[in-house]
Amino acid sequence: MFKNIMLSLTFVTVFLFTGCAKIQTTASMPDYQKKVENKKNIIIVPPMVKVFELSSSGQELMDEWTQTASSNMQASLKNFISNRYSSNYEVLNLDNLSDEQKKIIKDSNNLMYRVTPSIITHALDHSFVKFKDKQKNFDYKLGTDISKINKTDDLFLFINGADSVQTAGKKTVETVKLIVGALLGIGIGGNYGGQTFVAVSLVDGKSGDIVWHNYYTSQGADDLREQISSDKVIQGLLNELPKI
Repeated sequence: MFKNIMLSLTFVTVFLFTGCAKIQTTASMPDYQKKVENKKNIIIVPPMVKVFELSSSGQELMDEWTQTASSNMQASLKNFISNRYSSNYEVLNLDNLSDEQKKIIKDSNNLMYRVTPSIITHALDHSFVKFKDKQKNFDYKLGTDISKINKTDDLFLFINGADSVQTAGKKTVETVKLIVGALLGIGIGGNYGGQTFVAVSLVDGKSGDIVWHNYYTSQGADDLREQISSDKVIQGLLNELPKI
């Protein structure tokens, strides 16, 4: 599953780096501000971020790095939200959920991994295959099961993504490719420095509709195992988050 996630996110990242101009990253339902202004709270779902090690022989999910990155992202997220929203938020404690509710959160995160590439591919101005209906109506959902988590009319904030870190050997291979490409005058450079891709969805707690969506991507510039990178990514993700 994680291999498929990285393949999807790698496609998205490579596609986005084909141009240098600033591009649209946010998407939302029509009149989304009206949809959120009557909501009472934002419920922060613990971020789900996977960190992979890239070597010359392939990629491997690193559990310890994943735990560190997820903890860093949660700390950055909580700090950003608390400064911006005062008391209008709460952090979802997974330990307090039933097994059914935990499964709903897990399934919602997994669904978001699949929905995000569709949003970027079809619902943005720079989308590779634009669907005008998706751009106009932005009809994406995580499902009504989310209402079983909290009975109040709140918003859920989901953040997930993937980060990759190259081994020294992999960096050497990519550096040699860049040098050879420069000498030959052709572009044969590859994935130098690893990739970071993180997406956020603001979800209606009753309907499961994705009200607002954004993403952040970089190549070789961030390492989510470091708090400073997590702070930077969260700032980029949530700068345009609607207020309630």
